[in-house]
Amino acid sequence: MESSMTTSMMSLSVVGGAPMPEFVDLDVRYLCTLCHQPLNQPHQLPCGHRICRHCIDDLFSTSDQVACPSGDEDCEHNISRNSVYPDFSAVREMKKFPVYCSFKANGCNQTILWAQLKAHTEQCTFRFHRCSHCQQEVPLDNLQNHIDNECPMAPCQCPWGCQLDPGGMLRSQLNEHLDQCPRLPRPCRLQSVGCEFMGTLEELPSHELENWHHLILLAEAVNSKVAVGGASGAVGGTVLVAQRMDIGSEQLMRQELDDVQTTVSRLEARFVEMNQSVASQPPPLSQQDFAPIETRIGKVEQTAAEVLQSNVSRDEEIALLKRRVQELDLRSQFMESSGYDGMLLWKIGVFTQRLRDAKEVRVTSLYSPPFYAGRYGYKLCARCYLNGDGIGRGTHISLFFVVMQGDYDDILVWPFSARVTLALIDQSGNGKHHSETFRPDTRSSSFRKPISPMNVASGCPTFISHELLLRVPGDDGQIYIQNDTLYFRISVDMSEVRTV
Repeated sequence: MESSMTTSMMSLSVVGGAPMPEFVDLDVRYLCTLCHQPLNQPHQLPCGHRICRHCIDDLFSTSDQVACPSGDEDCEHNISRNSVYPDFSAVREMKKFPVYCSFKANGCNQTILWAQLKAHTEQCTFRFHRCSHCQQEVPLDNLQNHIDNECPMAPCQCPWGCQLDPGGMLRSQLNEHLDQCPRLPRPCRLQSVGCEFMGTLEELPSHELENWHHLILLAEAVNSKVAVGGASGAVGGTVLVAQRMDIGSEQLMRQELDDVQTTVSRLEARFVEMNQSVASQPPPLSQQDFAPIETRIGKVEQTAAEVLQSNVSRDEEIALLKRRVQELDLRSQFMESSGYDGMLLWKIGVFTQRLRDAKEVRVTSLYSPPFYAGRYGYKLCARCYLNGDGIGRGTHISLFFVVMQGDYDDILVWPFSARVTLALIDQSGNGKHHSETFRPDTRSSSFRKPISPMNVASGCPTFISHELLLRVPGDDGQIYIQNDTLYFRISVDMSEVRTV
């Protein structure tokens, strides 16, 4: 019985102008007697053994009469070059054996009969194709992704849809553009103390005026040094006594400030008396006699200045304390609104005013508080354009889903692939919510592991038209706005997602 063997080597020679393929399993009869590789342009010796075309020169390199390289006893021992002839039947038989795709190294794992290899290669999605922009050779199945996301010479638009470069730009210029993009989300200036708001250049000023956006970490205990001064004696001197006091309440701080102001007034009155006293002294006093008095007056002036400066600092500390008390309250509100079950109920009040602001391009979009797809899951939020964005601008509400950088991203499964449902709540009680559900495109950069505070938003630019939103009641009795307030619900289905 004929034996067979597996070969994994590809000859550099060619058959009819094409490279030799890599065979999966090839009968030993179709291996060259001399080089033991798959036959390349097979020729047959008089004894029946086969040899590659390029091995003939090696076989007869030392003599015109040679023995069969197989070494079998019954083979010819005086073979001449003229007795070796092409074996076309061997080629036809080899065409029936399976080979690997020519683009196996690119990722194609298909095996095909050699006779069908050419047809497969012409259609293989792993074959190389030259990018028309950067001229780089790229596997065909990755060509579109290369052009859309990687090619430095491909034209692209700002991912945030700004009009700073209306004619577009090259991807290699994108980072420089983003440094000055007016619609790129940027962190609040209070980020270093805990505010997680991200907004555009035009949104940040409005945000900073709305204290409910400021999410501040636990404020440090506020301690202060209170300067209490007292003046005694004539020009003999003034002693400034500093006492450290813990501030327990704003009322205590105000009382301390009143004491400081009283001390300052007393010092000012004493200073006037001292000047009058010096001026009324009789002429016999010399310049030398005045020197100690002038020195002490200087000390009084310095003391008064220090007390006045302390008064100014105290007012600033009171204002700071008030802001921190407000921000702590807001922090607790934020923690109450954050969910860890993959669902967010987002309340947007004062809708009429906010819609007017959006139409007048004062505040074009709003970010929801973040929520989580589990206690240690993905960090997410929503972004809403009340007057629409892109194709929905001026006619619709646009609602988008955003993947944010979270504390546990390194152990989560990427890209994000959970089913997402965006819904506008029907407040009539009939449950006729307006909703859209989508599965993330895992090839999109919007759902990859974030490398910045948040990925590019993805969702529905025409989520609901203004006409349908403002119709009261709707065709099915639904009411989407009540008491100038609407509610969005964003939910994430993690049931089909592999967790850590």
